[in-house]
Amino acid sequence: RKATLALPKIFAEPLAFDTLRGSVGWKRDGESTMVTLTNAAFANGDAAGTATGTWRSRAHGPGEIDFNAELARANIASAWRYVPLGAGVAVRDWLHRALAAGMWSDAKLVVEGDLAQFPFPGGKGGRFLFAAKAQDASIEYAHDWPPITGIAADVRVENTRLAIAASSARSLGAEIGPMRAD
Repeated sequence: RKATLALPKIFAEPLAFDTLRGSVGWKRDGESTMVTLTNAAFANGDAAGTATGTWRSRAHGPGEIDFNAELARANIASAWRYVPLGAGVAVRDWLHRALAAGMWSDAKLVVEGDLAQFPFPGGKGGRFLFAAKAQDASIEYAHDWPPITGIAADVRVENTRLAIAASSARSLGAEIGPMRAD
């Protein structure tokens, strides 16, 4: 209960959990460290779900990962906190500003590969997949663009590709949908 996980080579700030349980093991082999996470369950104000995975240190960079998680719920406006440093400051800042509201459900996250190459453009060096259903989401794409609110959509991010299949949304008082954006 009330656990904090600090991974400064991977996340910009520590991750705080109301509850966190599971099995964690680590093994040192020379200069390399491998951490294994099994049967993990977590919850905080941002999300609740389960996860498994391994992380291995490398002589240079943030290491190599094989991580899978399923989220029963997640706050869309908090997504930026969980984006690895490898995605870049501009991506994290845009997510922080643009994703204003809503909830994810039925979410799946897969991250496999060398974190120094995240988000693995063209699938090279690894795989990044996030797929979820968004409910009552709001996005403020750019400062001079009108916000889009009430979004109900299937969202899929695979490596550097984003695909959104929205069944409904609203902007400037108009109903939008169904629509697809890539």
